[in-house]
Amino acid sequence: MGLVRRVSPSEFLKTEWRELTRINPSARPWQMPLVAALVTGLPLLAGAALGDMAHGVAAMLGTLIFLYVPDAALGRRIAVLCGCAVAMSACYAMGLVAGHLGLWGAPFLGLVAMALTMAARYARLNPPAGLFFIMAAAIGAYAGVPLAAIPLRVGLLALGTILALVAGVIYGLLVPESEAARVAPPPPPLTREVLLVDPAIIGLAVALSLLIAELLGVERPYWAPVSCLAVIQGASLRAIWTRQTQRVFGTAIGLAITAAIFTLPIGPWSVALAITGLTFVVEAAVVRHYGFAAMFFTPMSILVAEAPRLGALAPASVMQARLFDTIIGSAVGAAFGLFIHHTRLKRPVRKALGLNHEV
Repeated sequence: MGLVRRVSPSEFLKTEWRELTRINPSARPWQMPLVAALVTGLPLLAGAALGDMAHGVAAMLGTLIFLYVPDAALGRRIAVLCGCAVAMSACYAMGLVAGHLGLWGAPFLGLVAMALTMAARYARLNPPAGLFFIMAAAIGAYAGVPLAAIPLRVGLLALGTILALVAGVIYGLLVPESEAARVAPPPPPLTREVLLVDPAIIGLAVALSLLIAELLGVERPYWAPVSCLAVIQGASLRAIWTRQTQRVFGTAIGLAITAAIFTLPIGPWSVALAITGLTFVVEAAVVRHYGFAAMFFTPMSILVAEAPRLGALAPASVMQARLFDTIIGSAVGAAFGLFIHHTRLKRPVRKALGLNHEV
């Protein structure tokens, strides 16, 4: 039996620092972040021109499906975007309805997260997997949209998905499938545990993170489930820990960037242009270093969520709520990540789903 080597504090800190600051290689074409930024910015610029940023944001949320364009043949790209368009519209509609359910919105959003994770894994959807779908649902849940106005908002989001689909076709013609994707081996088969147990744990974590934020009275608690899902999707415990740490510190620095933005004159046109530029930076950086991308994703997402109410914005309150939400969501995501990557802790969930007979 081998001995476990003891690691000194200095060696541990050096290892952690290397993990947290490591820059990953990227095969992402430069056209991807550029097209993503342009597609995202167009609905916001239209909203600024028409004097209705709330409608511009609704359409902009639909364009986020462009970020799921896979490195595949054009037919596969169109199929993925069409599926994402339906899912994004459904999630936003369910989020708008959940906004009228009070605390019941937390388990409702948890069920949405579970179903999304199952569907994303079955369709082998690339990262960010269910993240932007949950973000759209969470923003919708706290948008305060009357029931009678829900069809209009969902229709605007659907228009955004159509714009993303058109952009995806053009992008597919300009940037064909890479050689690496053509010769890649088929992915391993999906097990019932991957499709049932993990999504159930993720759904429970998302619901709990939102419920905790609600019960603590945190303003704008919708960022808690988004942070939770972003962290818990890590491929291993090491990845979950690294992503949690990078997200918290990246958010803290991002809030400083947000504070600097709020010192400038803020209006619909400047917000639309700022979101467009920040989207480009985030999509260019996220595959290389998640923490660095979080520095810019934080102000971008705050501007997206707050664009409809710029005149009534209290920057300090918004930033404080965002930091608390990120800490709550990341902590819950890291804790439940233990269940996903620890076979013994998974047993109660497996038993509840009748899967204990599987290896």
